[in-house]
Parts: sequence; C-alpha cells; structure tokens
Amino acid sequence: MSCQTSMMLADTKRDSIHNAETVQPVISRIAGSFRDPSGFVFSRNGEIFRAIDPDRHAVLTSLQKSSQLDQLIKRKWIVGTEFVSDPGLLNEFRSEFPRHRHFLSHQRVEQISYPYEWSVSMLADAGILTLDLQIELLRSGYSLKDATAYNVQFVDGKPVMIDVASIERPERLDVWIGLGQFLQMFVYPLMLCCYRGWDLRSYFLSNLNGREIDKVARSFNWAERLHPRLLLD
Repeated sequence: MSCQTSMMLADTKRDSIHNAETVQPVISRIAGSFRDPSGFVFSRNGEIFRAIDPDRHAVLTSLQKSSQLDQLIKRKWIVGTEFVSDPGLLNEFRSEFPRHRHFLSHQRVEQISYPYEWSVSMLADAGILTLDLQIELLRSGYSLKDATAYNVQFVDGKPVMIDVASIERPERLDVWIGLGQFLQMFVYPLMLCCYRGWDLRSYFLSNLNGREIDKVARSFNWAERLHPRLLLD
C-alpha cells in the first residue's frame, strides 16, 4: 500500500470518527401534546420524554416518595415513568427547552390508537381504568384534573394511563373537576352506542372533545328519556 493511500485512509477514518462524535440527537415535540400548560411530550432518538412544570414535579415527587407512583406503575395503571436524573441529559433538555427544569422518561407505547378507533368495550375499559385511578388517588389526597379518553392507551390489550401530568393535589376532594369531561368522553358515547346504535367514529370524529349534554339529550325522545335504565345512566 502506498504512503499516499495510507494517508487518505487515515484521513477518512478520522473524518468518520469526527462526524460520529458531532452527530446531534434528534429532539422533536409530539404534535398531539400541546393542550396541557403543565408540560408536554417530546421524543429524543425514538425515546419518549415529558417536560413538566414545578407544580407537577412536586406532585409526582410526593407520589414517588410515598411509593404510590411505583405501585400504580407496577399495577400497569400508569405507563412506566422515571424522573430524568442524568446530569448530561438534564443539561441537554434544559438547553433545548429553557422554560422547563424537570423532565420525565416514559415507557414507549409502540402502537398508538384513538377512541374513534376503539371498540365499545375498549372505551368502557378505558373509562373503568380512569375511575379506578381517580378513586385510588383520592385516598391519598390527589385527583385527576382531567378525564379525556385520549389520556389512555392500550398495551398488551390492557388500558394504561399515559398522561401522568394529569395528576394534581386539588384544594377540594369533594368535587371532581374532571367529571364533566369524563361524561363527555366515556358515559355519553357509551349511552349513544348502547341505546341508539351509534358507533364511536360518528361520536368522536365530529366532536373530538365529546358532546355537550344538550346535544346528547336531543338524540332521545321524551319517552326514551323517562325510561328507568336511561335515567339511571
């Protein structure tokens, strides 16, 4: 091998090492995560993270210290979640998102689905999980500040809550601020599917946030509204 060829190969190897060292990780915000002012979800090289505000950090830290967060994760009610503690990663995220100081790492859900793609039984299971989680949190003085079906995904056929930023410590525990949303996202579509033969696509695609009670009521005549089964619901 000639000296010139050896030098060319050495230069190529050095350039390859330099390029590998300077490749920057790809960080991008998840398009669907924009409504919650307490934080947002983003990806880094395919891994899922969440930026959270100081209030949410305090709530989740308290839940972790009491072991309740770990218990909920172990029961698979909440998606796998850890606090980002690596100094290098924290500095990287704080540089990318200077308004946030605290970050979470989430287990990646491989298959994302939406309520209008679910079966009726899947929506019912997601609603039951939301209620079970709310009841469990209330026992420790916490609550879900919202109750949208979009906070739930299915892993191995089981519903799991993916929006841990929805957990708060409210001033009052006797009033659930998320109840109205729970009705719109779970109870009303189930009623219309079971009593009127609707499908979930018809319900959600025209009203992504669910329907108001007056619109739901107009789907039933007066005789149907007085039926004991409907009144009970």
